Amino acid sequence: LENIHRGDRGNALVLVALGSLYIDEYKVWGGSEKQIDRALALVEKGYRLSPDDYMVLYLRAYVFFHTCTADQFEQALELAVQTNPNISTNGDLAVWCAFAGNLDRAMALYERSRQLNPHIPGWYYLTPFVAHAHWAEYEQALAYAELIRLPTLYLDPIARAVALGYLDRREEANTV
Repeated sequence: LENIHRGDRGNALVLVALGSLYIDEYKVWGGSEKQIDRALALVEKGYRLSPDDYMVLYLRAYVFFHTCTADQFEQALELAVQTNPNISTNGDLAVWCAFAGNLDRAMALYERSRQLNPHIPGWYYLTPFVAHAHWAEYEQALAYAELIRLPTLYLDPIARAVALGYLDRREEANTV
């Protein structure tokens, strides 16, 4: 992407995709505030170039989730959803929204993405897991945790262990 960016600095999607990769790199390997600033600058430039492109708005919300205030994330999320409310990838936005603590909004996005595509990816079940765990509905939280079924996603066993722990099934939780 950096090579493409060097050749075409006016491609909004390349700008925000590169910004999101810088955030992923920062999350996984660590980095500096300079890396975050660079990601935000790329994302904002891409947004100025193409403020109505769903993928630009979607990736902008992703970067804001990891770097900005809750209000900034919520605004970016709403722009993405308003631009394309009928796309199942709003389920990704639902997960980020749940992690940010806006559970009612997260569940509405989750339900809408399920209506659009009943064969959702396993990580979308993180939304109802988080919501039910927060609401102290641990049996329901466990039921959703068991639907995640992505053993290579570190949150899969964590979700099951958390729900089992809350249900005082600690031995089971220790073997997840």
